[in-house]
Amino acid sequence: MIERFIYTALKKGIEELEANPLRLDRIFVDYYGLEQTEVDKIRTYFEANPPSVIHNYARENSKFPLYAIILQGEEETTKVLGADGGMVDFDEALAADDISSAGADVFGSIFTHNYEIITYAKLPDVTLYYYYLAKYFMIREHHYFVANDLSDLTLGGMDLAPDPRYMPAFLFGRTLRFSCQREMTVIGDPVRRGDKVAGLHISGGSVTPPSGTDVLRKVVVED
Repeated sequence: MIERFIYTALKKGIEELEANPLRLDRIFVDYYGLEQTEVDKIRTYFEANPPSVIHNYARENSKFPLYAIILQGEEETTKVLGADGGMVDFDEALAADDISSAGADVFGSIFTHNYEIITYAKLPDVTLYYYYLAKYFMIREHHYFVANDLSDLTLGGMDLAPDPRYMPAFLFGRTLRFSCQREMTVIGDPVRRGDKVAGLHISGGSVTPPSGTDVLRKVVVED
């Protein structure tokens, strides 16, 4: 699940900074151009208040600051439900330790997934700082996403307007948009084709194959 990949990327980044808080200097001084005095305050606050990560929108009793991972929407890029993706051959079935799947049809779709990573905090400056950290964490894990078959990775962002449906009134929010594509393949039921036949049907007659010949399907030849 892509939500889990995002969750892992954020948690890994947070834990890495907790273990090495001086790297915040590199992020905010070198990448974002802040003054050292401001970055010192960011580091002090981060060490005392590392963000938590949750799925779905924050609640009033959630622990802040936090990142909330939201599915904004997803759809088939090809606009084809289960396009024909070939057939499972014997070697693939053997490698998967599932011989019964040999000969089964494979259906595939490429989906575009759109997520929001909402940064919630009680202070506007903290919301801003942690938003930029989220962007840093996501870019840092590019190879991790690619290794899990995600492609066409794109980031964007915007401020989150006050809305009691999505954000408690006492909080500030900013959202980081993350989109990607991933192929989904589904193996259908194996097609029952018969095990062996005694002979080949040739317009009214039957010819018995040589002894020991393993015929996997009946071949019908019409004159």
